[in-house]
Amino acid sequence: MDITFLKDVEIVRLRPHAHVRGKSAQYKVTYPDGREEIVLNVPSYDFNWQLSYGTSLKLPKGTRMHFEFRYDNSAKHKYNPDPSRTVYQGFQSWEEMMAPNLGFVLPRGADVGGLMSVTN
Repeated sequence: MDITFLKDVEIVRLRPHAHVRGKSAQYKVTYPDGREEIVLNVPSYDFNWQLSYGTSLKLPKGTRMHFEFRYDNSAKHKYNPDPSRTVYQGFQSWEEMMAPNLGFVLPRGADVGGLMSVTN
């Protein structure tokens, strides 16, 4: 999943969210000049320990943020409730999801319409 910011923005919080089969999460930005930067890497995601990561990341208009979540549906994954079950997207803990939550600030009075474009 990608978000392209259509206005200058400051990101102040990053909070990846998945369910019990979540394995890792990564947020990467590509600046308008083509430069890339990993701004959050959670190599061992734990559903029982979901953190918000504070930051001050000023992104210029045209910056793209890419979110990559990985999952483990194997019997080796200690939090997997049923490795034999086919897993579907959903909001219950036994289902799976990806929610790359962001907290951001804009100047007071800024027009928030058309802030970002989302692609899968």
